[in-house]
Amino acid sequence: MDHQPDVVVIDVYLGGVREGIETASRSPAAGLPDEVRVVYVSPLKALSADIHKNLAEPRRGIRELADAGGIDAPRVTAAVRTGDTTSSERAAMLRRPPHILVTTPESLFLLLTSARSREMLRSVRTVIVDEIHAVIGGRRGAHLAL
Repeated sequence: MDHQPDVVVIDVYLGGVREGIETASRSPAAGLPDEVRVVYVSPLKALSADIHKNLAEPRRGIRELADAGGIDAPRVTAAVRTGDTTSSERAAMLRRPPHILVTTPESLFLLLTSARSREMLRSVRTVIVDEIHAVIGGRRGAHLAL
């Protein structure tokens, strides 16, 4: 496995983070394989759902621009994995992983400690931790230390 340098990006506004997610998810026109490329860790379930929702419009806009320009752009998928995710949704993620996975520190911990879920994360190239100051000093921050 070839090693790529680590990169830390800090942005106080969601727009910059969203752009970072989109940039990290780009692929050649041949298409994106069904694998997780970006993990976005958010400290709150509600914030995770908002981020997932905020990703839908830019992805739709990219698709519309590509279609208008006659470009066969790959479809970028996103999913949320929190404590509220149903077992059928979790199983679907394992069968066909999203390109962008939005999760909480606790759910990321569970993903990393389960062999099947950990395998799904092998393809991750970018990890974004939002609101790290809210979790770094406590138990939730310990989950991120993994």
